[in-house]
Amino acid sequence: MKISVCIIEKNEENVLERCLQGAALFADEIIVLDTGSSDSSREIALRYTDKVFDYVWKDDFAAARNASFEKASGDYIMWLDADDVVDAENAAKLSGLKETLRGSSALLMPYERPEHGCVFYYLRMVKRRTDKKPYWHGIIHEQLIAYGPVQFADILIRHAKMGTLDYERNIRMMEKLSVEDLKNDFYLCCQCFLDCCLAGKKELSDYYYSFCDDSGDFDVKAAQYLPVCNVLAWHRKDKDVLRWTELAWRDFQRHPVHKDIMCRLLSDGLKAAERQGNFQMSETINSRVLELDPENPAALTNRHSLQRVMAQIGAKNIKIFDSIISAFADK
Repeated sequence: MKISVCIIEKNEENVLERCLQGAALFADEIIVLDTGSSDSSREIALRYTDKVFDYVWKDDFAAARNASFEKASGDYIMWLDADDVVDAENAAKLSGLKETLRGSSALLMPYERPEHGCVFYYLRMVKRRTDKKPYWHGIIHEQLIAYGPVQFADILIRHAKMGTLDYERNIRMMEKLSVEDLKNDFYLCCQCFLDCCLAGKKELSDYYYSFCDDSGDFDVKAAQYLPVCNVLAWHRKDKDVLRWTELAWRDFQRHPVHKDIMCRLLSDGLKAAERQGNFQMSETINSRVLELDPENPAALTNRHSLQRVMAQIGAKNIKIFDSIISAFADK
């Protein structure tokens, strides 16, 4: 079995070599799609592969990723961003897949985002096939669509971006989205809303929030509670954050998922509790995160900060999140 790694990039000379060094440890084929670099990115890529292709950028991430996938010849195709890191341990696991992977159409892998203090899960590798080909959808905040059995692989990819995200570029691309695009894609609405918040675009953020608020899709899947809570947290609707997190916890009891997803949900609840002045409950919630993930960097930082605040001003004895805390206590 052979693995092709596909990367799209532009002006990533500061991080690209680090990414390629990791990919070279396991990949049988590396494909780099350069979308118009003016720095040394193209030359760096050529040190690791002769499959470096120029691509005219069309303000469409899915189109670029699909173009890179079309160049792949391996049995499985894996995508990486230029600022992703694959260390030696996880590269060895990927090499091991060549001997053990059979039957799965797609692999779900953890994706560490240190800037968020948590781990997400993405479809990272898909089987190359001629019928029902895997493909990318969405000009921005694109999603990989695959058919057939999905397997979880405990292989960690780490995001290590240098510099800041280009929110202005994202907002420019969002202008191409139609109302129907937004109505039919709850995840996309939430991500557009967050981009506008981070860019300080209040009116635009309210516009995208209106689609989230009217979607009527809040109860469809437990994973959707993550963007729901993020959206509500940005609008400082703390009571709603707590309510949706409790609903999410009920879904998680019926359909258990990885502990890191629960940690991410709890982090939104923790911030809501802090804003309500309930620092004692914030400390309790934070302790539960550490029970699930003792090395969670955000929770470790929160613990020291909360202890200092509580020592200075005390805490109100109000009861929120009781259902979640009780549920964890029963475990």
